Amino acid sequence: MKTYDVYYPSQIDVCAWQGEYNDNTKPDSWPYGLNRIADNGAIRFQNIDRQRSLATATTALLRRSQEAILNRTITNPVLPVTWDERTALDVFLASGRGPVATGIIWATDQLNKPASYLRLRLLRRVLKDASALWCLSNAQLSVVDKWLGVRSKNRRAQFLPFGIDAEFYSQKPAASERLIFSVGGDRDRDPATLFAALSAVIRARSDVRAIVQTTSSLTPPEGVTVVKRFSHTELREMYARAAVVALATKPNLHVSGMTVSLEAAATGRPVVITKTPGMNDYVVDGKTGLLVPVGDSKALTQRILQLLDDPEQSAEMGRCARLHVERSHTSAIMAARIREILEASELH
Repeated sequence: MKTYDVYYPSQIDVCAWQGEYNDNTKPDSWPYGLNRIADNGAIRFQNIDRQRSLATATTALLRRSQEAILNRTITNPVLPVTWDERTALDVFLASGRGPVATGIIWATDQLNKPASYLRLRLLRRVLKDASALWCLSNAQLSVVDKWLGVRSKNRRAQFLPFGIDAEFYSQKPAASERLIFSVGGDRDRDPATLFAALSAVIRARSDVRAIVQTTSSLTPPEGVTVVKRFSHTELREMYARAAVVALATKPNLHVSGMTVSLEAAATGRPVVITKTPGMNDYVVDGKTGLLVPVGDSKALTQRILQLLDDPEQSAEMGRCARLHVERSHTSAIMAARIREILEASELH
């Protein structure tokens, strides 16, 4: 029986996370539910320090011989796994051995940025030596294959549908207030488009209010309350209060807003969100939510109003969204798919 070590960045305290999960204040027993990919006795979590210095990375790489980098003979029966490529690189720099399996989440949006060149070059060498790779968007797959120059089907990146804890984010009755909710602060969110749409909605419907979790420094329009951070339990409560969940994102391949769209869907709330490549892997346009063009505040406004003004359509979309998550996007389903990818790969 294979044993897996799942590595997390050192700032993630998995023991504390487990305690909060037991108290019903965190989703999933481990972040991303990765404890489910193997039996309890065959999986462990490990922490790894984040290597931020390119000089440190370069020095570490120079110390590894080509033989050590390319050698796939594994004498240790414990197989390292990481959720994303950043952690994969950290594991390699710390141990001289990359993970046998990892996700490629962020790199596809960094490939054309000169400032990322050296780190991406190091990362490419680590990923080419992995036996199993996955991406959370179908739109990423051809980009990854071209970047890595990998043609063998056993080393081709696989699409992994993302999943969330649908028990923590449980289905709730229809909202009693006309509240729009938005959450997320990654670099590919588009607060300017979001605020423009929310301002237009509130001008058109004076009884509507919005709450937005964002770290943006933009001044919110009248009727929009900005909150810097929500805990997972507060976030769960906000989804339940919301009539509509709305997000605007910039062009990206890593499906910014994917997690929020699924958490909202699990709560039974329709989402109006930007149609970036890969978003239709998670939101079925017209059935579980509504997709709008990038940067189009007018379309975002119209779709939000459509759902606010038609509670029956909104409720039906919410029901379909919940079923969609249950059938395709729970963390248990995602973990089972990771296990399939691991078992099908050439793990020696």
